[in-house]
Amino acid sequence: MSKMIFDNKLHVGNRLMDREHAILIEYINTLQDLVDGDSSRHLVGQVLEGLIQYTKTHFYVEEELMHAFRYPDYVKHIQA
Repeated sequence: MSKMIFDNKLHVGNRLMDREHAILIEYINTLQDLVDGDSSRHLVGQVLEGLIQYTKTHFYVEEELMHAFRYPDYVKHIQA
């Protein structure tokens, strides 16, 4: 499977969010490499747990920023 690339199409214009999105993609690519490389279930599980925790934190921060800046589609975004 090909790796995800964080390119200009994915930038949202906020440095913090763009950096966090890039880190999420790094996690996904690392996880894919581990699965493709037949890594141990333990290692895959550790990376997956890291991705889950980072994603939870990311969504919390993202929603706080959207609320603070009165993002017009805030309600629609948090329901998705």
